[in-house]
Amino acid sequence: NSTITLDLKEGYQTVKLIDIHGHEIIRKTLNSQTGKVTMHLPGLQAGMYIIELSGVSFLQQKVYITK
Repeated sequence: NSTITLDLKEGYQTVKLIDIHGHEIIRKTLNSQTGKVTMHLPGLQAGMYIIELSGVSFLQQKVYITK
């Protein structure tokens, strides 16, 4: 198991980890939290994943690659 730390500058409502096929692996409620947020990741297979950050009126996506 591993972790990922996000440094949030804006107050997001939720963060999701999504696999390349669009399946949601993890969802965490943030309640407009800012600063460093750590997510514990389950035993992920090597590959590419999307980290989706959702706010009240905005959405941001980042690519996460694990080996």
